[in-house]
Amino acid sequence: MKIYISGLYSGTSPQPGIGLSRSLRIAYPDATIVGVEYSNRSSGIHWLGFDELWLQRPWEELDLDAYAELITELLDGGALWISGTDLEALWLASVFPDGHANLLSPPAVGLSRITKPGVEAHKGLPLQIPPFISTDHSDWDLHAFCRKNDWRVWLKGPYYEAVRTKSWDQFEAVRTALQKVWSTQRLFLQAHVSGYEESVMLAAYKGELLGCVSMRKRDLTEEGKTWAGDVREVPEEFATPLREIIRDTNWTGGGELEMVRDTEGQRWLLEWNPRFPAWVHGSTIAGCNLPAMLVEAATGIPAEKTKAESEEFTRVVLEVPVRPRYPLAPLPEPYAGGIGHSMKHPSGMPALAERLHKLHPHLMSAEGTNGSNGNGADVNGVAAIPQSFMSDLSAQNFDQLQTPSFLFLDSTAENLFTQASALARKLSTPETRVANGYSIKTNPDSRLIKLALDHGFYAEAISLLEVQKALQTGFKPEQVILNGPGKWWPEGLMPRERMHAVFCDSIADLNRVVAAAESGELKSDVFGVRLRTPTITSRFGIPLETADDFAVLVESVSRLPRDSAFGVHFHMASSNIGVRQWWHL
Repeated sequence: MKIYISGLYSGTSPQPGIGLSRSLRIAYPDATIVGVEYSNRSSGIHWLGFDELWLQRPWEELDLDAYAELITELLDGGALWISGTDLEALWLASVFPDGHANLLSPPAVGLSRITKPGVEAHKGLPLQIPPFISTDHSDWDLHAFCRKNDWRVWLKGPYYEAVRTKSWDQFEAVRTALQKVWSTQRLFLQAHVSGYEESVMLAAYKGELLGCVSMRKRDLTEEGKTWAGDVREVPEEFATPLREIIRDTNWTGGGELEMVRDTEGQRWLLEWNPRFPAWVHGSTIAGCNLPAMLVEAATGIPAEKTKAESEEFTRVVLEVPVRPRYPLAPLPEPYAGGIGHSMKHPSGMPALAERLHKLHPHLMSAEGTNGSNGNGADVNGVAAIPQSFMSDLSAQNFDQLQTPSFLFLDSTAENLFTQASALARKLSTPETRVANGYSIKTNPDSRLIKLALDHGFYAEAISLLEVQKALQTGFKPEQVILNGPGKWWPEGLMPRERMHAVFCDSIADLNRVVAAAESGELKSDVFGVRLRTPTITSRFGIPLETADDFAVLVESVSRLPRDSAFGVHFHMASSNIGVRQWWHL
């Protein structure tokens, strides 16, 4: 018996080849196990458990037609092939669309049903798919999706890689990098789900589920890869629909369903991988040798019994001798500005992805994956320009404009202030009044300040010059909020009348405000402090990280005038941290 196994990389994001060889050696000690690789940088080529090594040219150099003929000869001659990489399995499905008795990887129909992020094949399983949106949407839609999910989102590639993106700048940088690496615009954002990570691994042959196990991740690497876990039986309420799905897709080979179980016990499916996972031998340690079941079903040759050693497994780092015929290669140079993808994907997956995009574009995209699952946005790839923009732009005489020129969009600005005013009224209750304030420093255009006045906003100023501009526009002192450390500049312009609110950015500023209030120099309906937001990096506001900080604040606040209300202010944009986290603050 001769078994070819690909996917030998054993670095920080390991492939299953080494684990497959260990499991199959237990079941078939006399089998010839051949390791297949496409780069001499893959450390797994030095694993002594391989009887032979089949090192091919890199994917960007391979003659795919000739390589397909060679693999066909091997399979027709009785050899078995277990693919350990997603993209190789995808390519093999294009070579053998209906499968091959000795090709132990999924056929094309099965792969088409597990395409991320929608994973059509999950229907019937007790799972949900986290909210997602394709990057084919406009940037406005993508930004709205990120805000809706509190910037707790992942940007994912179609085959590999998922990067947590906590801001728009980070999203744009990661999007550019992933598009370059994987030669595709087809990325997607998916909402983060907090919980414990689990997986279900399976083996099947020609639509028959041979076995499956459940694994809870007990220790993770910095990249979120499994380092340790415990293995259990799959509950029947999960196994029964899974059996039907395997039959429906005519699945052959290994597979892994990666999930997160939230605090309420709901499982969320992140992806369905068309191969055995890197922790495959962990299941064998627990007595369930799924690769052996697969080979036994394909050949009819009984596998030797696998003895259970433990229900838990962990990884260790091993040093092994380098094969003399394959000395270590020089270190590669990452592309400019990159993070070393030549080391992260030494088996050449990005190169294979680029070739498959050109050769088989229908295999590299699935119908329905460039939309979303319920966020309500249309897919057009172009920003949906508000009608007010078009109206304002059509009113301009572009022949008379200098370039560059700033354009004031009258109706657009009017609409935004009207909407904000209406929303504040809607959110107000008999106990709590919601009011808007216009930040003059953000845009000191007098037309915008006047719109703020007309729509019932307060004027928020950080200097006395801004206060004076608000007063000149028509605001009364009782409609002004004074903020920031520069509130005393320039001298001599402080209103004598009572203002609406004065907030202090530091203890020193608070003590000066207390002194000014005591002398009658400063009057306000509300005196308050700006607090530094906890757990979020900021250089502004009064910190409350220690009991001493809090004691100093309390002592200073106690000296504020008793005829004024006390206010608390914090400054953090909900667009940066998400609406729910903003309300939590």
